[in-house]
Amino acid sequence: MILQIPVRSDIPAYEFQITLEDTPYRLSFRYNRRRERWAMDIKNQQGGSLLSGVPILVGSDLTSRFRTDGGPPGRFFAVDSSNQDLPPTEADLGNRVLLYYEEADGG
Repeated sequence: MILQIPVRSDIPAYEFQITLEDTPYRLSFRYNRRRERWAMDIKNQQGGSLLSGVPILVGSDLTSRFRTDGGPPGRFFAVDSSNQDLPPTEADLGNRVLLYYEEADGG
């Protein structure tokens, strides 16, 4: 199964809890103005870091190369809804660029 992650760009940094494949996680997002890109952190339910600073890039598997114990077993990927394959700008995450999670079993 593929789930759309409810990301937003109206604030430059935020965190929320989400359940992926029956396990709760905390996802944090922040925009780095100097690098002009969004990054994601994945934490366990208690707030312990599992992955940190994963850039939100369009057209690539964002997390599979960073497998970690306790982390989500599936993959995150971003899609440019304008079909230009451009990375999200400060105002584009959740608007032009959407973030998805595909469960490991392909559901």
